[in-house]
Amino acid sequence: MLTRAALVSVYSMVMAHVSLLGKMAVVLNPGLFSEKEINFLNEKDYQWSDEGELVLDTAKQTFKVRATVAMTLIAKKVSHFTGLSEDYLIKADLRVNLPQFMVELQRSRHLSTGRLDARFSGPAPDLLAEYADYDPQSTAVEGAFVAAFNGYVREDLKFGKDLTYNTSSGDANRAWDWKRAGDGRSYGFPGSPNVEQDLVEAMVTNPNLHIEVENGLYDLATPFLATEYTMNHLELPENLQKNIKLQYYDAGHMMYLHEEDLAKLKANVGSFLDNATKQ
Repeated sequence: MLTRAALVSVYSMVMAHVSLLGKMAVVLNPGLFSEKEINFLNEKDYQWSDEGELVLDTAKQTFKVRATVAMTLIAKKVSHFTGLSEDYLIKADLRVNLPQFMVELQRSRHLSTGRLDARFSGPAPDLLAEYADYDPQSTAVEGAFVAAFNGYVREDLKFGKDLTYNTSSGDANRAWDWKRAGDGRSYGFPGSPNVEQDLVEAMVTNPNLHIEVENGLYDLATPFLATEYTMNHLELPENLQKNIKLQYYDAGHMMYLHEEDLAKLKANVGSFLDNATKQ
C-alpha cells in the first residue's frame, strides 16, 4: 500500500533527480517541474536559490515537502487519467478500489458508474456512500437475459419445471474452493487465483496452441491493461508469444451488447478459428 511515509521513495522515482547537500539540505532542479507545479511550490512559500533551485534547509522540512510534493504531483496525474478529484485521491492516500471509484466518479451527477461496462450509469441512492452497492450495467440488461433464458429452457426445451434459475449466487461464490482439483495445491494468495503458469505450460507443451483474448475498453471488472500486462509477462519464447492475439472493442465486459461490436466479435472469433485450423 502506498502510504505517505512511502512517498519519499516514490518521489525519487517520479522526479528521477534529487541531490543531497550534506545532511541538512536538498535541491530540486526546476526542470523537473511543469509551470503549474512550480506555481504550486511558489504558493507554498518554499525557498528558491539564486540558481533557480528549490532549497530545503532542514531534514524535517525536506521530508515534509518531498512527501507533500510527491502526493500532490501523483494525485494530479491520477486525477487526469481517472476523472477523480485530486482532493479525493489525496484523502484516499491514492488507493481507490473499484466500488469506491464507481460511486465517486459521477457522485456530483447523482449517478453510479457501471462495473462490467463503464458506459452504463444508474441512480446513486446514497450520495454519502463510500462504495457502490450495485452495478448499473447488470441491472440494465439482466432482466432481458433471464427472460430469454427462462423462455428458451422452459418453453422450447420443456426443462426446469418447479426449478428456480439463479442468475448469480453469492452463496456459491463465498463457498467456492480455490484449490486445484486433484492435488489440492493453492493457486497462490487466497482469493486471487492465478493460472498464468498453467497457460504457459499448455503453450509450451503444445506449440500449435493459439490464444485470442477479447477485451472491452470499458470493462472495469477485467481491465484490458491488466490483460495486456499478463500476456506480455508470461516469459514465453518469441515463437510462442506470437501465438497470442489481443482484440479490442468499444464496449465493456459483454462487448456483444454493442451492436457494432457484436458483429466484430463474431468476425474475429470466426477468423481465429479458421486460421487456427489451417496451421
